Amino acid sequence: MYFKSNVLTITILSLINGLFAWKYASRASNDLLLILSVLISTILPFLLYFIYLYKLNAVVQKILNSGKFTLLLLAGVIICSAAFYLYYPQELLRVDRYEMIRLFWDNFLSQKCPYCPRSEGTNIPGPFPFYFFAAFPFYLIGETGLYSILGFLLFAGIILKTKSISTALKNTIFLLLVTSPAVLFELFCRSTNLLNSTLLLFCCILISRINLSTWKQLIAIGIVTGFVMSTRSFSFLIFALAFIYTYKKQIFHWKVFGTSFTALLTFVLTFIPVIIICGDSFRKYNPFSVQAMFAPPFLTVSVAVSSCVIVYFLRSFHNFSTICGYGLFILTLGYSLSLIALEGFREAIFSSSVDISYFCFAIPFILYGLGRVEEKQIILSQAE
Repeated sequence: MYFKSNVLTITILSLINGLFAWKYASRASNDLLLILSVLISTILPFLLYFIYLYKLNAVVQKILNSGKFTLLLLAGVIICSAAFYLYYPQELLRVDRYEMIRLFWDNFLSQKCPYCPRSEGTNIPGPFPFYFFAAFPFYLIGETGLYSILGFLLFAGIILKTKSISTALKNTIFLLLVTSPAVLFELFCRSTNLLNSTLLLFCCILISRINLSTWKQLIAIGIVTGFVMSTRSFSFLIFALAFIYTYKKQIFHWKVFGTSFTALLTFVLTFIPVIIICGDSFRKYNPFSVQAMFAPPFLTVSVAVSSCVIVYFLRSFHNFSTICGYGLFILTLGYSLSLIALEGFREAIFSSSVDISYFCFAIPFILYGLGRVEEKQIILSQAE
């Protein structure tokens, strides 16, 4: 079962890689380059995972079990990203993550509604306020790429601190990351979806590990959860799943209600500065109208209900992480297919009506879920 589910995880990553390679390699107007890019991007994840799984080569296995190789990979990504930032200024990018952060804070500091467009008919910022509050230091220094690197490093820290994952699997996960066109897009194009999703994963880990035995813990977890909820709307679903997975039959305990209330209160409070500045403009220009268009309502409800039922019976956090990743992938796929049905595949994908970077939301969850194979092995060895 674990083998099959991990193959499904690698398949999803390969599909995401192939989609990114197809979209961006096609701009080179070279058919051979396009074919090679798609083939390598889709085959490489399977190759890397099976090398780890079957230990096909002793030299490769020695490298995978090396902590120095881990540091080399992480340092290489940071150096390459920083070099690209110096070579290619963010103002030249056609990705609007940087522009939306700049628009929000330009408006805010000018005492204008942060969610208003620069001119009528253009895009407005989509994420909730805390997303922009956290990005403020990077707005000040003029480089949002560091915001993206922060997400990569946070995910690396989560993997490195997970004791149930061996060094070999950790390095395999990092190799899957740094060879993924989707992840490279996130880093080089200063996108922030990987960071957003990694923050969610981090908070879910906190919820699953901290026993709400004191008011301080209850309030602290509630505040952190509320801040992360104030990034994107799908975080509500992920946190609901985290509480159901963690507390099962005790989900209606007063401590859970207390944490949830603190989280919702924190979420609401992040909007206060924005609403004060926006006034009546917030009715017309707000992030709720943007994020409500993410996925078809029927699909969202179906994924939410089925996920709640599944995670209730799970005992492994790695399995929980996998289910969350699959759910996010299905929601993004539903959003993409609905636009493709309206506009046609080529128009929707290549004119960027479909934001394929949303598929990156699933990546941290599905890759963290790969650890369930070794977690199972640990449980069996302890039982013996």
